[in-house]
Amino acid sequence: MNKIFYITFFYLLCFSVVSAAITDPALKHAIFGMNYYEKAYESIMTNSVHSNTPGYKATGITSQKNGRLRETIVFYRFIQGTPIKSGGSLDFMIEGKGFFVVQCPWGQSYTRDGRFTLDQNGKLITLTGHFPVLGESGEIYLTNHNISVTEKGVFVLRGESVDFLRIEDFEDTTALKSFNGTIFYPQDENIVLRPATNYIIKQGYYESSNVNMIGQLSKFPEVKNVYDANTKSAKMILKSLSAGLQMGSPD
Repeated sequence: MNKIFYITFFYLLCFSVVSAAITDPALKHAIFGMNYYEKAYESIMTNSVHSNTPGYKATGITSQKNGRLRETIVFYRFIQGTPIKSGGSLDFMIEGKGFFVVQCPWGQSYTRDGRFTLDQNGKLITLTGHFPVLGESGEIYLTNHNISVTEKGVFVLRGESVDFLRIEDFEDTTALKSFNGTIFYPQDENIVLRPATNYIIKQGYYESSNVNMIGQLSKFPEVKNVYDANTKSAKMILKSLSAGLQMGSPD
């Protein structure tokens, strides 16, 4: 009888300890901190790797409350990068707001990387990935590289307009997702897309990454220290709860 009582008591104690671990505010805070600063570390590393990738948009970290939980959110900083002069006739930079439109296997996507080239059929494609660049009526075909482009993206050959670059913008860029930080796609079908207006096209230039390496490196010590502190705190709380569980264990 006593043995059954102690076993029952032990299992009830286990349940209460596990429940305490789940609801313990200090433990929840420490675990959230670990998750937040782990993603912050990943953001710093990814941004650093792509500091020289044309058109790359740096990621940042924030948090928001979702019901009773707090979530870590990764977002992109759509700040314009520095103009890089290349002299290439098929290199373009958008000075202002907007994106080049490209046709990817998963659908229309958007990029600030304006380094383009021609395939064997004269189709304008991205230098990285070789995705078709879209114009007025779809894919753009050019006879040669000796072509000029106006500030609004109109291709001019021998004094005649032959096509133009589609430049689109979004009311809310936070709704854009990306797998590499250079080509973006809307995560919601209802996202509002509109032709960009406040921009000029610079031929012979492309946009650099907008990563601020000094800023990234300055964040690293703080991120590491706070992550370590949260990890230590979580271990101490779990150790304390484990000790309470062992004290109630039947012999």
